[in-house]
Amino acid sequence: MSSRRISLIIPKLDELQKWKACIPKVQFSGSNGPDFDVRSGDVVVIPAGAAHKNLGSTADFQVVGAYPANQHWDMNYGKANEQPQTDQNIAMVAKPQHDPLLGDRGPLIRLWQS
Repeated sequence: MSSRRISLIIPKLDELQKWKACIPKVQFSGSNGPDFDVRSGDVVVIPAGAAHKNLGSTADFQVVGAYPANQHWDMNYGKANEQPQTDQNIAMVAKPQHDPLLGDRGPLIRLWQS
């Protein structure tokens, strides 16, 4: 699959990541999902339950992750024994009060999918 440049993805917020160093390629939604070129300073909002994988990075790779208030990261690998708890956790992700990047005027609330 050809790589694309990405600046922002906003469906159902689970995790916000800001890359501080170059990652040549990130893949979303599993091994058949699209891959994107992500560069230093890019921000990606990752939907709850969306797989994401670093397909290669430079030695100075750093990523900053942020989560909504009272929510913590939840690492899963798509294994059968992780469900139904994983599905329940995804369903419990609450709609945020504000767009994490652009506040009240940002598109997250409008684009949110229940």
